[in-house]
Amino acid sequence: MKLLHTADWHLGQRLLEFDRKEEHQIVLDWLIKTIDNEEVDILIIAGDIFDAANPPNYALTQYYQFLRNLLTTSCQHVVIIGGNHDSPSLLNAPSELLKNLNIYIVGSAVRNAEGETDYKQEIIALQDKESGETDCLIAAVPFLRDRDLRFSITGETAEERVKNIRRAIAEHYQQIADTITKVRGEQEIPVIATGHLYVSGSTLSDSEQDIHLGNLGQVAADIFPDAFQYVALGHLHKPQIVGKQERIRYSGSLIPLSFSEYLDRKLVNIIAFEKSELKHITAKEIPSPRKLLRLKGNLENVFSKLKNIDTDSRLPHWVEVIVENPESANALIEEQIRTEGAQNAHFEILKIRIENKNAFDIYSSFTQHLEEVSPEDVFLKKCELSEFTEERTQQLQLTFRELMNDLNEKDRE
Repeated sequence: MKLLHTADWHLGQRLLEFDRKEEHQIVLDWLIKTIDNEEVDILIIAGDIFDAANPPNYALTQYYQFLRNLLTTSCQHVVIIGGNHDSPSLLNAPSELLKNLNIYIVGSAVRNAEGETDYKQEIIALQDKESGETDCLIAAVPFLRDRDLRFSITGETAEERVKNIRRAIAEHYQQIADTITKVRGEQEIPVIATGHLYVSGSTLSDSEQDIHLGNLGQVAADIFPDAFQYVALGHLHKPQIVGKQERIRYSGSLIPLSFSEYLDRKLVNIIAFEKSELKHITAKEIPSPRKLLRLKGNLENVFSKLKNIDTDSRLPHWVEVIVENPESANALIEEQIRTEGAQNAHFEILKIRIENKNAFDIYSSFTQHLEEVSPEDVFLKKCELSEFTEERTQQLQLTFRELMNDLNEKDRE
């Protein structure tokens, strides 16, 4: 049995107002061919299929067209979980229909009539098409929001809340491991878990935003019980092994989603099993249809680097230029760089940043790149400027995230 693990597609994403539709389509077509060529049996998409709760129509078309194209490949089953960027209701809407095509979707955690988490809703038994027998069990754990994990406690401090969130995430995985172990019984079949969260010690990029980022939902690798032979993670865009455990991995995003990822190799993980034994894991590199480049140096260095950009990309490269310690006016430098860039059809300069060490105004240094920051970044900067204590900032941050969550939920309705 072969399983392919991917995540963080972010269909519909825009980079500095430039859409990624063409890049995504090229990579999705490559993924279809790879699944067929590698004779993959099961595809897992570990969250953040879309970049926003209300994705553009073309992104929805790409998603459903991809699922349709899968029907012509070797893939027998697809398991999709919701990420923090996804709307659970949008993902779940066609789930009953797609289940008939062996496409299983878990957009969010589910509670039963008593208000308790229904762990069985996250357990998917995959049957062999020929024998009809279960040949794999998936603990399809989606992104776990605070309300999915626990009820709020009156008088709870910020520190207590952080600890309770972490404890609740660990308990969720332990409960589902116990449940799936009972379902498995004596069957010699692989048990796979998914997750969309931040595991401590992992490497972040600038494009990752999450209500559980940082100290709040950060968990250790040991929350994943040994009952899981492989843990397919999403949320972090850099492919990586977690806690030095080969069985726990982030696949990373399909394409680089910000200039901070310009050095990353983009991968999918192909995992081979023989009965319940994990035989090997192959990290297969995704051919990049376009490179994101970050060129940094003084003006002379930047011009030299622009002239030496390679031309081996299917689509024009997108370039961020960072000029250090300019002696001329910023506007003049930008004009010179854009004039140089306009002479080459192999790349486009999306962004020019001028770094002047003599600039010391905290406001100017923060607002210089406003298009790159999230609402939470702005809020935290305001807390910093107001000289709040760390504990006070953390309390306000939790409240801010609750308000943003409520607004996002209303947008999804």
